[in-house]
Order: sequence, then structure tokens, then C-alpha cells
Amino acid sequence: MGREIERKFLVRSDAWRAAATERVPMSQGYIARSDRNSVRVRLAGERAWLNIKSGGLVAARHEFEYSIPVGDARELLALATGTGVFLAALELDGTALLVLLAAAGLAIALPALRTLLPAGTLRAARGLPSGVAVRGLLAVGFLGCDAFMPLALTELRGFSSSQAGLVISAASLSWSLGAYLQARRDRADDGAGRPHRTRVGLAVLLAGIAIGGAGVLDAGVPIAVAIGGWMVAGLGIGIGYSSIGALVLSQAGGGEEGVVSAALQLSETISVAIFTGVGGALIALGIDRGWDAATALALVFAAGAATAVAGLVAGRRVAT
Repeated sequence: MGREIERKFLVRSDAWRAAATERVPMSQGYIARSDRNSVRVRLAGERAWLNIKSGGLVAARHEFEYSIPVGDARELLALATGTGVFLAALELDGTALLVLLAAAGLAIALPALRTLLPAGTLRAARGLPSGVAVRGLLAVGFLGCDAFMPLALTELRGFSSSQAGLVISAASLSWSLGAYLQARRDRADDGAGRPHRTRVGLAVLLAGIAIGGAGVLDAGVPIAVAIGGWMVAGLGIGIGYSSIGALVLSQAGGGEEGVVSAALQLSETISVAIFTGVGGALIALGIDRGWDAATALALVFAAGAATAVAGLVAGRRVAT
């Protein structure tokens, strides 16, 4: 296990340049970042690394660094840059500039994403590529809407932040229950029913989004409906998430499990990031144009339901 001890020094002049023997172009981009850790790709000349570092403003941190192909590093940097440009564009006020920068971000990110994911993923080709696509759609359907559920509960139903957190926790528990039920069935049929259980999970998730969304958006509906609906959504992703992950990994070739696992994570991360960015921009636009909060949030939940429907369609192609 590596350990980085970070020290900073003040450079008082350019005298150090006389001791330099070569010039190496370097670049770095963050793939993921939180208070607890960060994942970044580093490129130095014709060498590249994936760097994983524990977070926190401390002098010594755990650090892991692994060599990766230079081509992969360049694609990851392009993906990080394009996604960042797209999400930053959503915060702009001017429509023309927003559209221009968002289009530029997609133009940079999509070719890199197409290269990094298994061939055919973006068109949900039969078999493994469709499974990777379904993983992203499934994650968006639940995690994308889940990101806005606390806002809906506090703004529309008068919940406190703590009360809204309990609803999110309840859905997490039902996710665990769904994963447990899927594991039992998986042992019973030795994985043969994973394609079917993936579609069942998506169908249950869709029902949960519809019930939970209606319950939280319509003040005339008892709030218990919203809570129960979101627990149904959690049950759905618990069934589907485990099923599609196990199915796709079983379809990986010998020695390709790590690559396929990374593709699943990438599909999920990018999909959820884009959905939450667009959803946040949509709500901001609605507020700016005088919409009520229920209208803007209804569009977000409708978009989440649409991704679950898309997952059901693509889910018919996951079996080889």
C-alpha cells in the first residue's frame, strides 16, 4: 500500500531550470472525486497511470498508482473534459452559449465513451453491450430520481431534512432486500433467470417511480403512498442491479472481467452524472421561468421513468 507524504516548497527563482535535462508534457484529469477519495488519470509523455488517493486535507494519505495504456488515458481525459464542459454549460444563463458549449462537450465526450465502453453499447447491441447499457439506464432510473427525492419531500410535502433522509434510508433497505431475493433465486437456478430478473427489476422500479412520484408530487395523495412507492423502487433496483451485474460479468471473456466491471461502473457513473446535471438545470430553468416546484420535479421523475422504460426495451437484448 502506497503512502503519499505531501510537502510544498516555495520556488523563489527560475534557477532550477538550469538543472533540467528534459521537458515532459503532463496532463491530469479527475475521473471521480469526493471528500473521502479521488480517482484521477495522469499522462506524462508516453506513460500513463490511474491514481487512487484517499481524501482529506492531511499531510499523509494512502495512494495507489497503476500503469495503464496511453491510449486509454487519453480517452479517459477526453471523457472527463467533455463531461465537465457539458455539465458546466448547464449552469450558464445564455441559451445560445449553453447550447454551444453543451454540444462541444458532447462532441468531445461521446467518441471517447464509445471507445471506452464495449463495442455496440451506445446502440444496445445484443448480449454484453446491451447489458452494460441497461446497467446505466437502471442506475439513472433510481439514483437519478433518488437525488431529487429529498428536494421533493422538503419543498412539496414539508418534510425536514432528517425526515427526508429516513425515506431515502428506507429505500436503501428495500434495495438490500431486493438484492437478497435475487441472490436466492440465482442460487436456485444457477443464474439462468438473470435476464428475466433484470426485466422484473426494471418493471418494479418503473412502478415505484410512478407510485412514489405521484405520492410526492400530488398533495392530495397520502404521503404514505410516496414512501411506500419509493421503497418499491428500491426493491426494483435491488433485484435488477444485482441481476444485470452478474449477467454481464458471466458473459465476459476469460481475463476480461476487470475490463467489463470497469465498463459497468463507467456506464453508471456517466449516466447518473449527466442525468442529475440536466435535472438540476431543468429545475433551475423552471424556477427562473416561474414554474412551480411540482412541475419541474414532475419532469425529472418522468425522465427517470423514461429511462426505466428504455431499460426494459434494451433488457430484451441482454441474453446472448
